[in-house]
Amino acid sequence: MHWAASLRGRSGSVVIAGDVNPQQALAWVGKYFDGIPKPATPVPRVTIEEPPQAGEQRLTKSYGSNSPLPAVVEGYHMPAIYSPDYYALTLAANMLSQGESSRLYRKLVYEDRIALTAAGFPLFTEQPNLFWVFAIMNQGKTVAATSDRSKELVREKPGKVGAAQAVGKLLGERAKALGVTRVVFDRAGYLYHGRVRAVAEGARAAGLEF
Repeated sequence: MHWAASLRGRSGSVVIAGDVNPQQALAWVGKYFDGIPKPATPVPRVTIEEPPQAGEQRLTKSYGSNSPLPAVVEGYHMPAIYSPDYYALTLAANMLSQGESSRLYRKLVYEDRIALTAAGFPLFTEQPNLFWVFAIMNQGKTVAATSDRSKELVREKPGKVGAAQAVGKLLGERAKALGVTRVVFDRAGYLYHGRVRAVAEGARAAGLEF
């Protein structure tokens, strides 16, 4: 079993808190923790390496009403801990995304006001891992947005359906400019008909996949 291979007499700590009798507590610690035998074999090392990544991977996930606010999470490959880039990446994380005075937080939360929070951190391990960056969008804010009042809107068809299709196309163009290519199209309970369908067709025409 895993615990039998890794549990060792000198590798654990016990914390006791509360209204206890010190002598009785120490007696119980000795009774239940003294004499833990040291395994005959060393702690097994994890040697599994991640397969090479052929390119960028994207995933869009929707939890419906259980997720009232959208979020964006990005991960970038980085080297293992204590490699030559370890110190530079740690410094970059502190400057860009650690705390409310960091550049990422100040830009997205205070200046643009499109996010409730934003942060990033390097997940350093013995093997190469990921540098994470995330943001939870503000109420009514999304990664990309537009409306039928946008000055950039180009209507190819007249009427409300034509406007909806133009909105979908412009939204798709803005999303792709941000590197978003796959999305979840949430109809919010409306039938796939009329303006709802026109928005979807416009977004597909711009290259979005869903």
